[in-house]
Amino acid sequence: MKILFVVGQFPKLSETFILNQITGLIDQGHQVDILAEKPTFQENAHEDVHKYNLIDRTYYYDFPNSKKDKLKILFKATLKYPIKVLQMLNFRKFGKEVFSLRQIMVLEAMQNKQLNYDVIHCHFGPNGILAAILKDLNLLKGKISTTFHGYDMTTYLKDRGDNVYDFLFKSGDAFLPISNFWAEKLKSLGCESSKISVHPMGVSLEKFKAVKPAGNSKIKLLSVARLVEKKGIQFSIEAVCRLIEQGYNVEYNIVGDGPLKPSLNAQIGDLNNKIKFLGWKTQEETVKLIEESDIFLVPSVTSENGDMEGIPVVLMEAMAMQKPVISTYHSGIPELITSNSDGLLVPEKDVDALYDELENLIKDSNKSEDIGIAARKTIQSKHDINMLNIKLIDSFKGLYN
Repeated sequence: MKILFVVGQFPKLSETFILNQITGLIDQGHQVDILAEKPTFQENAHEDVHKYNLIDRTYYYDFPNSKKDKLKILFKATLKYPIKVLQMLNFRKFGKEVFSLRQIMVLEAMQNKQLNYDVIHCHFGPNGILAAILKDLNLLKGKISTTFHGYDMTTYLKDRGDNVYDFLFKSGDAFLPISNFWAEKLKSLGCESSKISVHPMGVSLEKFKAVKPAGNSKIKLLSVARLVEKKGIQFSIEAVCRLIEQGYNVEYNIVGDGPLKPSLNAQIGDLNNKIKFLGWKTQEETVKLIEESDIFLVPSVTSENGDMEGIPVVLMEAMAMQKPVISTYHSGIPELITSNSDGLLVPEKDVDALYDELENLIKDSNKSEDIGIAARKTIQSKHDINMLNIKLIDSFKGLYN
């Protein structure tokens, strides 16, 4: 099949789940191209970006943030394609997404050329809207499939309104929420049930291999997260600080970066020799850190503005490596983890419960090992990326039946 992925910035280290789908479908023999916003800064790209020459497969468009630059692009495009631009700004038809002007940026980047595909696969709802607008204006051709993850079902709706997806629901062909939790949300927004099929994210069992318990004399805890409110890192830091106060020999490494780093650094205080921010790491570096860790923490919460997670793929990665994980009753996470079986779940923002579960795992190495073994089995049976990519192609083929 000939498939176009419509995504945000690409490549992006925090979105390896998209990369895993792209490379998996290429491995199956499909032609895959990418339509993406040009990154605002250069990240250390995952090795697969180079291995599969993905930059050469990508159509990039600029997305300036300043109103002045947007107006310049709008003026330039209007002079070149006056009728097309007028059609693109049809608010009554396309809704509030037209004000992002992304469709104008794509028009300018593609020079008014049509791209033809069997399937246009979009990650995150706003990219689905973009694809639907471009298809309506004959800039794209193909069936539209959209995966919904988390922010596109929470803060994006709060900002744009619950009817922002109306045009996409009408013109889109398939909607693939990553959990039953988000499937129910799509139905409540008016999406046809017959078009909805839950398709979870997955991980490579070859890359994330089972490892034996690290058995460190110092207990190594690990989180991998963007430092934003919904990741809940402030609560895991508080729990770890209590462990240290109680005399437990622990080290807590946090991979990632983000706007909350200064406040989290302040929270750590003089414990920065035991609680460390490592910045962003490549997937290979992250695998090594998971391998060396004893317990993996994903303390997700609902943020003040309503932002929520999907099911963090990094949680699946740690589980695939047979690590005991502690997370929260949040969004679709309970669909992945059965507490006290293949992981541990605590209520959101409950530092006492988080502390208790950490202490229990530290004291009971047998329980820790049993949970890790069960975690690997869960990923093998439900979240093997190779199996899920085969199912994804089957769903694409079904759009033509």
